[in-house]
Amino acid sequence: MDRDFYGPVVHEMYDQKGELWKSMVPCLYYTKKPHEGYPSKPLSGAKYNYEDEQQFVPNWVLVDLKNVQATIGESPASAKKPSEWTGEWYFNEQISDNTTDDYSPNALER
Repeated sequence: MDRDFYGPVVHEMYDQKGELWKSMVPCLYYTKKPHEGYPSKPLSGAKYNYEDEQQFVPNWVLVDLKNVQATIGESPASAKKPSEWTGEWYFNEQISDNTTDDYSPNALER
């Protein structure tokens, strides 16, 4: 745990025998915008004026120690231009799929 992030900065996964199987390491950084040009598709009425730096995890690596391979992930994907993204992360902005109701037990079950 990192005292500033309050979340795991290294994830470990164990197999049924209790042996280390996989580990994930996120790339954590602090900034006022999640990426250059943010937002690429602005929401009507949104403010986007973050005065304080936010914690962002734009990419990570998942290492499979048993099979000696790794998978990288990034969000948003750098393989596409921001104008080609079908979705974008919105921080501290009320949008239709980012409300407290979307995280209720009933919504999560759906």
